[in-house]
Amino acid sequence: MSGPGYEAIQSRTRIIRCAYLKGSLPMAHQGSFVRLQSGFFFALATTFISECGFGVSSRFLQRPLKSRAFHRVQFAMQPLSRVKRIQQSRWGDHQAMIVRPLLATKVAQCVAEWAEIENHLGLLLALLLHANEKAALSMFSSVENRAAQLRMLHAAAESSLTPHHFDVLESLITACVRPVMKERDKLAHWCWGYSDELPDALLLTEPSNKLRGMLQVSHIQANTGSSNSTIAFESEKILVIRSGDLDRLYEKSTRVQTLLRMAMGSVWTANTAQGRDANLQQLSSEPEIQEALTRRREARQKT
Repeated sequence: MSGPGYEAIQSRTRIIRCAYLKGSLPMAHQGSFVRLQSGFFFALATTFISECGFGVSSRFLQRPLKSRAFHRVQFAMQPLSRVKRIQQSRWGDHQAMIVRPLLATKVAQCVAEWAEIENHLGLLLALLLHANEKAALSMFSSVENRAAQLRMLHAAAESSLTPHHFDVLESLITACVRPVMKERDKLAHWCWGYSDELPDALLLTEPSNKLRGMLQVSHIQANTGSSNSTIAFESEKILVIRSGDLDRLYEKSTRVQTLLRMAMGSVWTANTAQGRDANLQQLSSEPEIQEALTRRREARQKT
């Protein structure tokens, strides 16, 4: 890619280093975090806009596995059953983030990046409904359910764009936005623990899994009066979270923001028609979008 527009983008970008507590990202990751410095978005072409704990401490003992249905390829973190057989892990003592401060900061960064993605989605909706952008932003912001927000975006794109343009945006949402959303939701809404046998990792499990454990703890406490209890757990239902996993999720999140800026550039009426087409062409040529478009075409052929 070359030309004045591309050179303008290059001159307005910078490398962002994550402000983690103990140093920056590995060099292999640093080059991936590129953002527009003063432009807000629309990187391409010629035009820019300037700018729950139970209250107890418990330890889980590992027990034999029953199934492997918990693991999903979409989530990069590995189940504990695939990493290491440990004797104990700790849950509910509020120390997880304190004893792993570097990982805790990276978790916070990944969660924060989703807020940026949501802002990009809201602005994309406003640009799609450019006749009343303020109303579109108000509608998007008033809906707290993310699935409903994405349905609003889907409806706006389907009603205002050509079929190909709609397919590209829908592929972006399906192939890029939703996977990052699901990974972020685990970080934000699941329960955290740790094990001294994995000093470089945090542990993560579904709230329902921890609730079952806490219920067992409450029964033990009622019978023994002890505030510390040891119970068994299924290691396949606990994910191991390491620094590299969070770095990859951060990269995915910033990548999604870059793609959303292309999408906005493809519908922003202040861009020339040529500029909008260039953004759309670049977006549709990105590997993950191309793969999603191919899947959509194949699905249509089958039906």
